[in-house]
Amino acid sequence: MTLLNIFGGVALILFGVRFLGKGLDRLFGHNLIHWLHRMTQHRLKAFGAGMAVSLVAPSSTTLTLITLKMLHTGHLTAQRMLAVFLGTNVGVTITVQLLAFRVYEYFPLFLITGLIGFQFLERNLFRGIGQSTLAFGFIFLAMNLISQSTGRISGDEEVKLIIDLLHDNPLALIFISAVLTLMMQSSTATIGIGLALVEGGLGSLEFLIPVIIGSNVGIAGTALMAGFPTIEGRRLGTSNIMLKGSVALLCLLGLPFIAEMMDQAPGDEIRQAANFHTLFNVITGFLALPFLGPISKMTRFMIKAEPESPEEVIKPQATHLDEKALDSPSVGLINATRETLAMADEVKNMLINFWRAHDEHNIELAKQVQKYDDRIDDMNIAITEYLSRMSEEALSPQDARLQFALLNFTSELEAIGDIIDKNLCHQLIKEVEGALVLVETDHDNLEELYQKVLNRFEMAISILAGRDEQLAREMHAGKEQLNEWCREVQKEHYAKLNAGDIVSLESSSYFIDMMNSLRRVSSHLTSIAYSFIPKNDQ
Repeated sequence: MTLLNIFGGVALILFGVRFLGKGLDRLFGHNLIHWLHRMTQHRLKAFGAGMAVSLVAPSSTTLTLITLKMLHTGHLTAQRMLAVFLGTNVGVTITVQLLAFRVYEYFPLFLITGLIGFQFLERNLFRGIGQSTLAFGFIFLAMNLISQSTGRISGDEEVKLIIDLLHDNPLALIFISAVLTLMMQSSTATIGIGLALVEGGLGSLEFLIPVIIGSNVGIAGTALMAGFPTIEGRRLGTSNIMLKGSVALLCLLGLPFIAEMMDQAPGDEIRQAANFHTLFNVITGFLALPFLGPISKMTRFMIKAEPESPEEVIKPQATHLDEKALDSPSVGLINATRETLAMADEVKNMLINFWRAHDEHNIELAKQVQKYDDRIDDMNIAITEYLSRMSEEALSPQDARLQFALLNFTSELEAIGDIIDKNLCHQLIKEVEGALVLVETDHDNLEELYQKVLNRFEMAISILAGRDEQLAREMHAGKEQLNEWCREVQKEHYAKLNAGDIVSLESSSYFIDMMNSLRRVSSHLTSIAYSFIPKNDQ
């Protein structure tokens, strides 16, 4: 039963760390990412920003994911993100410091206040604070459970023998701690287990120091695994693990001296171990900051980007919908936004190439444009499925509005793709095959309408990229102006028909069909803008 309680405590720590990450995502959302982006223009600022964020969001897994996503989205270089990484490594040690102060003894208070905030308050800010507080309550409860359970087995001779064997073999203890951290994806969980064992009477400071070294190496390995799919992520993870590994090697070589030095520090063994954890990351950060440039150059030399073939460069690929990011809605929404922008670019290119085919009377180009509609359909399905897998419970009201806007955006883009395929390109092919010729006035009016629609397409993309409410209002207000212009053009066209002007009925039908199809494209684009206008302004 005692071992079952220990394993149950470990499971509760893992759940608490995961729950904490979701609470912090609810609390800060995409604002955390935007703030980090603004604060990382200088290496010292980047280091300080990483430390500041991690002090209020002490979840190494969540912060690792956020920084890697910022790197993948091209917001920052690996060199700047390494400075952020080094700062977050220092900040997340606050959780272990709280454990060392035995705050876990007050776990009922955290559970009660956290439950009230998370379950009964409506504002997303208070729910985020409540969820984070509740997560700390789970972690502290687990610490208390493991500590009491290890106290019961501290007199067991076999258990003592295992601890003594590990105590005498710090290299094996470092390895075990690193592997455990990789498996649990949490250095706090690994160190928390070590602290609980010592608190229960098993182990000592000499036991905890290798555990802390191994957990720091392990969490660096987690970052490397998370960033491995991309070149820049691989470089960032490699730089981080090389730095932590180097400091870990120095600590291993000077282990007796470090143990003696920390033993002279104030506080008991738990407090001394927590201070060593913080000191390990502070030293790593300040040793690396002056050499970020050379470190970045070295990793670029070690990990070279493989040249892509021309086919790979121009081949459209949906690369932004990372499954792992679904655990963090704010990051997942950034991925979905990027993929939606990529989809918008492809639909816009369909429209541009349609008009090129129209000007050149190029049937083959029109048929190629039609083939792209299948690609648009696939992107719409992928983005919709990705967004639908985000938990409504984890989304803040602001995130939920963005989720709906993205779903609406992709749906409208898919409809525009259908119009270009089945209406515009289809009519164009018929027009070219039938050798129809538009009179100059009609052609000029169609070209002007195309330019107006293309400008509105650019506006829609800008609205999504910047979530610009004012631009959305302007686009919505411009809908009636465009419709009024179209009505006037059609009146003039019909007037020429009635006057017996040289306009064939076939070319007139083609002109009207093209006008109506382009107006429908504009109408779908206006619906996109409508999603970004606050309800009280509609």
